[in-house]
Amino acid sequence: MSTNDITLEWALHYAAHGYRVIPIKPKEKRPPMGAWQDVATTQTGTIRAWWEGNFHNYGIGIVTGALDNGTRFFVLDIDEHNPEASGTNTITLLEQRNSTLPDTISARTGSGGHHRLYRLADHHPEIGNGAGRMLGAGVDVRAINAQIVVAPTIHPNGNAYEWVKDHAIGEIEMATAPDWLIDMLTPAPHETTTTVTTAATTSAYDERAGTRFNRSTEWDTLLSNDGWTPHHADGIVKHWTRPGKNPREGTSATVNYNGNDSLTVFTTSINNLPVGSYDRFGYWTQTRHNGNFKDAARTLNIQNDDQITAWIDTIQKETPPQLDITQPKDTDPLSTWYVDWQQLWSTEQQQSEWLLEPILARGRAHALYAGAKSGKSLLLLELAAALATGQPVLKQQKQEPLEVLYVDYEMTAADIRDRLEAFGYNADSDMQHLHYVLLPSIAGLDTKAGADIIIAAVAQKKIQLVIIDTTARAVEGEENDADTLRAFYRWTGVALKSQGVTWVRADHAGKDSSKGQRGSSAKNDDVDVVWKFTKRNTTSILLEATHRRMQWIPDKIELELRERDGILAHHIVGDEISDAAMQLVDTLKQLDAPIDISTRSARDLLRRHNIKSASDILRAALRVYKMRISSDRIEVWVEQANNTSGTFLNNDGTYSNGTQNGTPTTNTSTKDGTFTAHDGTLSSGDVPNVPRSKERHIDSTPTEPMFDEIF
Repeated sequence: MSTNDITLEWALHYAAHGYRVIPIKPKEKRPPMGAWQDVATTQTGTIRAWWEGNFHNYGIGIVTGALDNGTRFFVLDIDEHNPEASGTNTITLLEQRNSTLPDTISARTGSGGHHRLYRLADHHPEIGNGAGRMLGAGVDVRAINAQIVVAPTIHPNGNAYEWVKDHAIGEIEMATAPDWLIDMLTPAPHETTTTVTTAATTSAYDERAGTRFNRSTEWDTLLSNDGWTPHHADGIVKHWTRPGKNPREGTSATVNYNGNDSLTVFTTSINNLPVGSYDRFGYWTQTRHNGNFKDAARTLNIQNDDQITAWIDTIQKETPPQLDITQPKDTDPLSTWYVDWQQLWSTEQQQSEWLLEPILARGRAHALYAGAKSGKSLLLLELAAALATGQPVLKQQKQEPLEVLYVDYEMTAADIRDRLEAFGYNADSDMQHLHYVLLPSIAGLDTKAGADIIIAAVAQKKIQLVIIDTTARAVEGEENDADTLRAFYRWTGVALKSQGVTWVRADHAGKDSSKGQRGSSAKNDDVDVVWKFTKRNTTSILLEATHRRMQWIPDKIELELRERDGILAHHIVGDEISDAAMQLVDTLKQLDAPIDISTRSARDLLRRHNIKSASDILRAALRVYKMRISSDRIEVWVEQANNTSGTFLNNDGTYSNGTQNGTPTTNTSTKDGTFTAHDGTLSSGDVPNVPRSKERHIDSTPTEPMFDEIF
């Protein structure tokens, strides 16, 4: 029997026991299609069509939350990635304090952890996804409309998912979860509201009253009484329009997004209900007590369940408070976007066209795509951290820190720390301007709900650069569908661009990177610059502008990953200044051009003196001119810019003149392990001392391990 036949047999087996199955992409842990929660099935015909057709080499996932017969269940996801945060140890401690968890359906995951499936009793409330964070380190929960990967699927690391002996589906009954476990997975009100983070009740009956409030109320009644209007439903997700807004103008919040039974507010028009997620008690506290849980707790001074029930019945009949709605002005609805022609022609453009030369154009949209594990995230993190801390990077000198938002759907906290430490950052570094969002559970950025959350954060933090890493995980629609990209640009991209925010969307290349970004050609349409990132060897990178709206964007940029004094950094290779640019620098100095002169003003100044210059030469000259005027050290650099000794940027922002013998090395491996200099002669430079995996020669044959671990 073939591997695919075995997989199909297992998929049919799971379906026969009421579990809705879904294909899982090879070497990944996610389904290949959007809305997989809705298309997961127990239908034999569909399952055969999947694994005998387009998904013949795919793994199997099970959608959690409910069996086909309505039986509710959830999965304890017990992780063993980190020995210091062992999920098994956490479960053992919980059992010692309470009682032993019953024997149930159990599996070993490909990463060495465990899945344990438990049934919810009729009296148990719904359990939210991720509620396992309340159990302790290394234990999470997969519940309504989540999914787990099951045998015989192969984990991305090459290991197989396996059922524990005699504990597979069909071999043992799923056990009912004990009440103590459900109590721990039913959070106190303040633990489920992301907007209100300081509220806490201290007495047992306060917490019990809040829990009973959540169990005894329902969103339809609570929101309708407060003047909200139902808009539409997407499966179990319900969309609502805020009070005072016509439903035809769109939605303002969702209920049950990701199956978490919470209200996710993304409108910024309700002053006393900030953007964020709320359970019912959190919503009630925010709207009635301005988010003050201490005040709310005083009204919950009720000692028994009968009193709680009567109190809830009473408050649901009360007239709700008036929500503080920001009323729109009676103006032309397009007035925000009209161009003010007088201002356009009269305003001096003092800012540079660059946010970070020569990669990020100010206020523009960028796509950066590369193959998996090639180092694009490493480069983006270095640029983000440098801009947020004001450190020099590439052609950017030291400057005031910028506000940077990095939305990361892939890395772990440990990955981020390792990479930042490699770049020279530590606990003493001022990282307050780098707003790093790690693995966010928010609506897709191809929807209004997701876009509104990002835009609200941009407005609050005054963000100047947004990095989204990566597109495939940031959208709800199919990444390869042009409609998904258009929706992303409509809701997120154009909103950022209209506010002058520079943004970057990291993407994966297809199997053949020469054919561009993976998926739809629409990925080239919604951005101003498309950078193709090619890792040529372990230290050398080539950036190619495959699409660009501005001619002053360079065609190619060569980068090299170097280590100096224990600090890793990307450097531009061959960044010499032309003779024409150097002559123009002297001309600008003779004309007493201001140090902060803009490109347009410089061009006008030269024209008044009958001097012509190509745009790229003028930009290069202005960069040198501003550095030359502002620093005596730069004078030395300018004088030596064109000699054969080359120049390198030191960690403190100063410049040095290459190697001891005057020949700058690029640390490009030759097959015999030596290194070549820019002029092709051999040099004795050392291999950078960084975490190692596999290094390859120029002809792709392996040498010693090197950079790949931090990619």
